[in-house]
Amino acid sequence: MKLIVGLGNSDSRYAETRHNVGFRVINSLGASHRVILQHHLPTAVYGEGTIEAQAVVLALPLTYMNANGKTVSDLCTRFLIPPNDLI
Repeated sequence: MKLIVGLGNSDSRYAETRHNVGFRVINSLGASHRVILQHHLPTAVYGEGTIEAQAVVLALPLTYMNANGKTVSDLCTRFLIPPNDLI
């Protein structure tokens, strides 16, 4: 399983800025591969699915960019993702 995280800021004022390119990439991947980000944690929204026969978790942190590291670490722990399977 791969964990693909789109880094950004969840505040709506950053929605269309360069700070949220990661969010747009995840939303595009989700739409292209029918992975719905429907699961909610206190610090992230995520969806599970497959991309080219590979199990994936697509995730959007709900924390500001400078706090995304903790969120990504928590997601890796939750899904037992080793560092080499984190994108």
